Amino acid sequence: MRRRYQRPLRKILRKIRRIIPLSYGEIALYFRIERRIVKNIFFMYRNYGRDSIESVTLSQKQIDKIINLKYPTKR
Repeated sequence: MRRRYQRPLRKILRKIRRIIPLSYGEIALYFRIERRIVKNIFFMYRNYGRDSIESVTLSQKQIDKIINLKYPTKR
């Protein structure tokens, strides 16, 4: 099972280093959460702003990290 995710994770890590936006599926794979949760986070972020996003399963830091992977800022 570990071998199955090895290549996609390498690709994701490479995108993170190069500050390239990730897709919903890539973010879900990186955090090992369901894709629909990631889509819901971005739906709420786009429509209502960051302050409206709360999650039972994710901490505020994790939510900020997810948003930063989709909309990366230059370092």
